[in-house]
Amino acid sequence: MRLPAIQPMEPVLQTTIPQSDRYWYQVKWDGVRLLACKDESGWWLYNRKQNERTQTYPDLLAELTLLECESVLLDGEVVALKDGRPDFFRVLKRDLGSPANQSRLMDRIPVYYMVFDLLFADGRWWTDRPLLERYERLTRLIPPGLKRIHVCDNYENGTALFETMKKKDMEGIVIKEREGVYYVGHKHPTWQKVKYFREMQAAVIGATLRQGRVNALILGEPAGAPERYIGKAATGLNQQELTILTQFLPQLQMSKPPVAVVPRFPSTETVVWLQPLLTVQVRFLSWTPDGTLRSPVIKGFPMSP
Repeated sequence: MRLPAIQPMEPVLQTTIPQSDRYWYQVKWDGVRLLACKDESGWWLYNRKQNERTQTYPDLLAELTLLECESVLLDGEVVALKDGRPDFFRVLKRDLGSPANQSRLMDRIPVYYMVFDLLFADGRWWTDRPLLERYERLTRLIPPGLKRIHVCDNYENGTALFETMKKKDMEGIVIKEREGVYYVGHKHPTWQKVKYFREMQAAVIGATLRQGRVNALILGEPAGAPERYIGKAATGLNQQELTILTQFLPQLQMSKPPVAVVPRFPSTETVVWLQPLLTVQVRFLSWTPDGTLRSPVIKGFPMSP
């Protein structure tokens, strides 16, 4: 039978780790979600948006063909490593690379498929079966010793695993109910995730405006006179804070940016440069390769100008 492409299940973001024997705890791999399907047409791969990626990962496809099954649907994450840790931006280069360039990219950016669920096998759907059963069938399907394809490990102590992720500077953990079923296309609390966020103080060196009102802050290094742009953040500011910032802009506005290298912004945005006197506390996921904050969120204003 020809299996339909599905939208995978998503975990719910949490800030605390429930510790119970109801759960398994897994590493949250910082990569690209990938579903691997074998049906009457052969093997094919697609991402969470149901865009096909069969030609993108010929190295993974070569190992998938070694699995002994007539039909199957696997759910997992493709990762690329740098210094022994998953690097989202490296795997993104592979995922966005054209099929014609994959031979060259495979040598530069080897990838691994970390499989954490089995949704279809043996001619039937397994999504209504407990994770315990799905995982047991998954481990029988994927033998140990493969180079590129691995079954995700389960851990009993979520707090200890999270502390290990922090020490290794990795993204966080996923918490899964052992008896939980798979909710296709839904975000459901039978899966939870706790991310390891970093925090720092940053100087406000500018703002972008929408209809004359502040809608995002431009951030620089937290120094007396920042010399480097480190990102733009809109999330975390409430309406009252946006109003106060808008009213306060004329007192800090500068004619020139206070950074040596001026970032580019879309022509549709109005940019106002500010004296770097205001400081904000920023939560972020990691640093990007170009030295900016990934997924920054404003947490507060620890200092007043």
